Amino acid sequence: MTKPPQIKESPFSVLIETNPDLRELRMEHAGYTAEARKCAADFLYSQAIASRLFHGFAPDAGGGDGISGIMAALAIDPDFAPALLAIGSIEYQLGRYGEAMKHFIHLTELDAETEDLTDIIDKSAQFLIDAGDLTQAECLFRAAVRASPSVALYHSGLGYCAGKQGRKTEVLVHARKAVEMEPDNAVYLGDLGWALIDAGHLDEAEAPIRRAIALAPGETMAEGNLAYLERLIGKRLGNSPESQTS
Repeated sequence: MTKPPQIKESPFSVLIETNPDLRELRMEHAGYTAEARKCAADFLYSQAIASRLFHGFAPDAGGGDGISGIMAALAIDPDFAPALLAIGSIEYQLGRYGEAMKHFIHLTELDAETEDLTDIIDKSAQFLIDAGDLTQAECLFRAAVRASPSVALYHSGLGYCAGKQGRKTEVLVHARKAVEMEPDNAVYLGDLGWALIDAGHLDEAEAPIRRAIALAPGETMAEGNLAYLERLIGKRLGNSPESQTS
């Protein structure tokens, strides 16, 4: 008896047609309501994650790694966001980068009200960043911004990617947009303050940094940025210890 193809051998987009178990699941649930498909996918996905965690800590207990359960969840509901993230990550680790991006980009095409969608898209982009793939992470954040331009987290992500590639003006644009959308977010205010410093707009940088500190007392990064800003302004005015002894 021939063993059905597995994800190590073929991408999910092929398996959904060639693996009889996955194909049967897709066909069986095709007539279900969207909510019913989601519930069934969620059940299988949760079981699969629990299995992976259990067998990760107890490798002698037997059983699989849960990947087949995650694939089953995505077969039942092709819009199930957690499974799209998981399968996309697996495809990427297997070197199938184009297939991975299909799953990640599909996340941006889902209903904006999908549960935890913003965090899942951000986790997908962070996965790419951790893999050293800033180009694809930026591509994902841009697709997310096109789909949901009012989500501050996506602009913050674009700013991060631009900063890592030395595009200071673009960093500032996205930092301003993030703060415009969430004016009381200490993280975004701190990011804006640093972006203004980095772009040489020292006079504008103090206000968002002090606001970040006021909203999150003890935030060491913002406090460090403020101290750095004050040293820069002191040097410009000729009041720093270095300037007075030179």
